Amino acid sequence: MEQPRSLVANDFDDDGDIDIAVVSDWTWTMLILTNDGFGNFFISLPIALGSFPVAVSAGDLDGDNRVDLTVVNSTDDSIMTLMNDDKAQFNPHPVIELADTPFDVIAADLDGDNAPEIITANGQGHGISVFSNSGEGTFTLAHINVVGAFPFRVIAADLDGDSDVDIAAVDPASERVAILTNDGSGRFDTGPTIALGGFPRCMAASDIDNDGDVDLVVGDSSEDAIHVLTNDGHGTFFVDGLYDVGDRPIDIVLADFDGDGDDDVATANDDDDSVSILINNGLAGFTLLPRFYPGEVTRALSAADIDDDGDIDILTANGRTIGVSLNDGHGAFHVERQIIAIGSSLAIVTADVDGDGD
Repeated sequence: MEQPRSLVANDFDDDGDIDIAVVSDWTWTMLILTNDGFGNFFISLPIALGSFPVAVSAGDLDGDNRVDLTVVNSTDDSIMTLMNDDKAQFNPHPVIELADTPFDVIAADLDGDNAPEIITANGQGHGISVFSNSGEGTFTLAHINVVGAFPFRVIAADLDGDSDVDIAAVDPASERVAILTNDGSGRFDTGPTIALGGFPRCMAASDIDNDGDVDLVVGDSSEDAIHVLTNDGHGTFFVDGLYDVGDRPIDIVLADFDGDGDDDVATANDDDDSVSILINNGLAGFTLLPRFYPGEVTRALSAADIDDDGDIDILTANGRTIGVSLNDGHGAFHVERQIIAIGSSLAIVTADVDGDGD
């Protein structure tokens, strides 16, 4: 596959091991890579998508306990849902028309009915779209919330502590993060915006200061840094620090890399092909470790215990390979190998690929 743009990992064929779905913005197709249980993958025939697909997400959209897929196509402003027939054979459903230029898509249960809604970040449309789910995988546009000049990435989490799922969006054009608070029914009020400056490009959420609420960490591509945003417990965020990373961070994950019980930070930095690790002191204060270099054109990363030794390792999408970097247990990494050469990888999510519990 030429120029894969986004991929997601899950058990698509319900055999207990993790498979991969990958989309290409060059060929406008998707491939499904099914796992034989030993980490070997069988590649499907291409599935035709829309024009310039840029993001894919996974979730059970139709309530049949099978993992389905959602793709956004940026040039023709559309969503495609692909329903799983239980053998990782995906059936495209009718295209849902969108606002201008979707760049990201996630699925999350916003109204508490156990059926995930679809949420998109629409760059030139200036908004976040929410599509309500009938419970059987049929979607209708519920509402669009205007959040800024160019919403680029979106996450969903309980940001105000009221047990429903809220939304946060990164807007690099207006140099800020926008918060949308859920009223409990899946409709959203415009919450606070957090001005950051620079070019905020990516974001992750976790309780990084161990006070019981969800905080945000934002990667800034022009500042070569991360912004740490701590939550007061009610959805008001404070800019609590700016920490240097590598050159032009474009992806970020939070995980406990040093095994001390709190989440640390890793960023993929594509201008110097590096990964930066920042170790958390437990109170959202971070110490930068030396960068490591998992391969050329490091543009995305994910975290998982790859070698079953009890610590969290890192996988990276490096242009044409996926790099495996193993953790020494204290947050220092060495590049162990590079695997699965599939064109020009740009995003990766990982899980147990060989079904042996690691």
